[in-house]
Amino acid sequence: MKDRLIHKESNQAIVSDSPLHDLLKDRQLLQYFGDEAVNPYSANWRGYTCEWTIIDDQLYLTTFHSRSIRLYKSAQIFGEEPIYDLTEENIKNRGGFSYDDLTHVKADWFSGIIVAYDRGAKNKQDLNGWEYTFQEGKLVNEKRRYVCIPGSKLAMKLKKYIED
Repeated sequence: MKDRLIHKESNQAIVSDSPLHDLLKDRQLLQYFGDEAVNPYSANWRGYTCEWTIIDDQLYLTTFHSRSIRLYKSAQIFGEEPIYDLTEENIKNRGGFSYDDLTHVKADWFSGIIVAYDRGAKNKQDLNGWEYTFQEGKLVNEKRRYVCIPGSKLAMKLKKYIED
């Protein structure tokens, strides 16, 4: 499962680092998601997924889905709520092992590039994705590009060619 980016009514899979990863790392919060959280590329293994939306050229975290028992709200990331202790009461109050926080958070901490796609490419000339450049959460550049999807037929052909 990949992080998602919603832009101009296009639902895209992000193939670059999650914009949240470095923030969690800098605030020493990755520990709450387990050993696999150090891998910024695999949302399926790292313990959280995100949905991002570009609204009026500004990046927002619009869904934070966490499997952590202790850290599962965006307010906890920003110090607005405590990270919960592992008590029986806190675990009961959490309401299960999956939680979607739908709070919209302006991603003004993020400066960098997001690469995303919304479909498989037919060939290398098929511009199936986008490259977005952000400065403090503000979209400063957007361009179409080819995105190689790991596991796609084209990626497998390329891998076989390189190995031969």
